[in-house]
Amino acid sequence: MPASAAGGAQGLFQVELTGEGFIVDKGTMRQSVENTVRGGSIFPTFILETMLTPVIAGKLRAFAQGYCAVPVVSSVAVTNGRPATPAAPAQYVLLESEPVELNVKPLPKKGELPGFTGAIGAFTVDPPKLATNFLRVGDPVKLSVAVRSGGGFARLVAPPAPQVREWQVLAETAEGEPTRLLQAQGFASFEYTLIPMTEEAQSTPAIPFSCFDPAHGTYVDLTIPPLPVTVRPGRAAADWQAILQESATTGETEEELKLSGLAPAAGRRAASLAPLQSQSWFPLMQLAPAAAFVGLWGWDRRRQFLEQHPEILRRRRARRALRREWRAVHRAARAGDVPRFAAAAVNALRVACAPHFPAEPRALVGGDVLQLLGATEGANGSAAAAVRRLFAATDADRFAVTSESTIDLLVLGPELERILETLEQRL
Repeated sequence: MPASAAGGAQGLFQVELTGEGFIVDKGTMRQSVENTVRGGSIFPTFILETMLTPVIAGKLRAFAQGYCAVPVVSSVAVTNGRPATPAAPAQYVLLESEPVELNVKPLPKKGELPGFTGAIGAFTVDPPKLATNFLRVGDPVKLSVAVRSGGGFARLVAPPAPQVREWQVLAETAEGEPTRLLQAQGFASFEYTLIPMTEEAQSTPAIPFSCFDPAHGTYVDLTIPPLPVTVRPGRAAADWQAILQESATTGETEEELKLSGLAPAAGRRAASLAPLQSQSWFPLMQLAPAAAFVGLWGWDRRRQFLEQHPEILRRRRARRALRREWRAVHRAARAGDVPRFAAAAVNALRVACAPHFPAEPRALVGGDVLQLLGATEGANGSAAAAVRRLFAATDADRFAVTSESTIDLLVLGPELERILETLEQRL
């Protein structure tokens, strides 16, 4: 914030960077007043420096906010011939800068090296330092590594400890050190505790580490190299012995992965190597649960409707039974079997009339059929006479001692057809 032409540098209070998609490290804030050239003139300028770290890729907008103390000009009073200005508290005004647009690029996935923990910049690794090169099995030793940067630090996280059989490695600096401390000392220090698990170890394990160089757009390998050591036999602690025994057992049982041999016989044939979800019928299969639900819902509604209207089912069953008895009448007529013709005709009449009462078809008599037909001697007498003759013939066949001649019943076939058609239409 440059000073005005009439006054000195004006400081800002509670300065913040506002926006989305980044975090601000307030530990790196530094305030100063420096002379800057503006329009050919030198002005004292208030400068606040800080560091922000984007957390998402894309275009981000950021602007600064801060409060500035503005003195209040009051009216001038004259006391003893001298102007006097009474003291007044200053007012604080919120100032905002013009927004700055940042184009944040994502880190490339191609070429990423092992041990990358988010370090971005031009880093170098000093030769690692080991407390001693002569060790005994089970004795811990410190390994320290210094990482330097020519362009400053943002936040540096130590690479994870490797998992090897001969060593137990513990990282003591897993979290990133404060940026202000890194800037002051000029380097970041990583420390590891190494414990040899067997005297066969001849060097410390290499610790994978890498960073991304934005100037070249590539990943740089900063792997911490191994150091030669001499490990003497010793007696490790009980917990280390258990780890060593488990590691040895794991190494013995682990086998190298390899492809199996060819199958002796051909397996199932596949029509296509394309996955099922790319087939044309697969989207239709997704509708199957919905169709099944709609079908069940419709079936349940139909069931409830039929429960409230049972006469629909009775009439439907009566139509099926009537057609079955009708076929029996035709077979008996073609065979000339008069008793069977009369019995099938009576059963057909009973079945067609039962839903209207309702009643069991075998419980109906000739009068019930005549009542439904509305047949009397004066009206539709031929239908009434045919029904009476058929019922009389079947009753005589079942209950009379001597049966009457029923040969002429076959001539009632046309009249019976008309009666059954009339009754079927009423179902």
